[in-house]
Amino acid sequence: MPFDFEKMELVFKLLKLKSPQELLIDIGANIGTICIPAVKRGYFKSAIAIEPDPFNYKLLAINILINDLQISISSKNTALGNQIDTVLQFELSKDNNEDHRVRVINETGDAGYDEGNRKTIDVLSTTLDNIVEAEKLDGGVVWMDTQGYEGFILQGASRVLNSGFPLATEFWPYGMDRTNCFENFKVALMKSSYTKIYDLIDSSHVLELNEGNLNFLYSKYKNCKVNGSTDLVFV
Repeated sequence: MPFDFEKMELVFKLLKLKSPQELLIDIGANIGTICIPAVKRGYFKSAIAIEPDPFNYKLLAINILINDLQISISSKNTALGNQIDTVLQFELSKDNNEDHRVRVINETGDAGYDEGNRKTIDVLSTTLDNIVEAEKLDGGVVWMDTQGYEGFILQGASRVLNSGFPLATEFWPYGMDRTNCFENFKVALMKSSYTKIYDLIDSSHVLELNEGNLNFLYSKYKNCKVNGSTDLVFV
C-alpha cells in the first residue's frame, strides 16, 4: 500500500468519515496514487484529479483507463492558482516526478533541490472554484500536494473552503518560502469555515485554527533538521 494512501486512511479515522464520501478533489494528482485507490476501494464515489504536468497527466489518464474508472474519475490537465486563464512557469525535477513545481522566482545555479537548473515549461492555470463550478459539493475531501504553491491555490478556492470539505494538504515551509505564499495560505484559511488543525505527524493533538498556531507550525517545520514538512488537515 502506498505510504500516501495510509495518510488517507488516517484522515478517515481521525475525522470519523463514513465511506463512501461523495467526492475527492485531488490537487496535484500525479499519476493517480491517491485518487485511484480512493475510488477503487470505496472511500469515494467519484473524484476530480488535477495534474498540470503533461507527462504525469498521460500516465494518470492511462491508469484511470486501466482501472476502468473513466466514469468515476474526471481528470484535468491544468495547474491551479488564484486566477483563471493564466500561464505559469512549471519547473520539472530531473529525477522525481512528484517534485515538479510552479516557479515564482527567477534563479540560476544550484539551490536546495537544484531548482535553478531545472527545465521549465508553460502550463495553463485556473482556479479550483472554477473547476468545481458545476459540482454540488455535498460531501467529500480536498487532498492537496503542490510543493509549496498551496497559498495561491487556496486564494482561488473560497467556495470550496467554505463547503464543509475537510482539507488535507502538504505543509512544507521551504517550498512556501520559494513561492512566498505562506501569508496567502494563512489569509485564505483564516477566511474559511475551518476551526481546527490536525498535524498528521502528531495527530493526537488538535490545534485551534488561528494565526498563532499556523505561525507555530511554520516555524516548527522550517527549523526541523529531521523532517522539514508534514501534512495538515483542516476541518
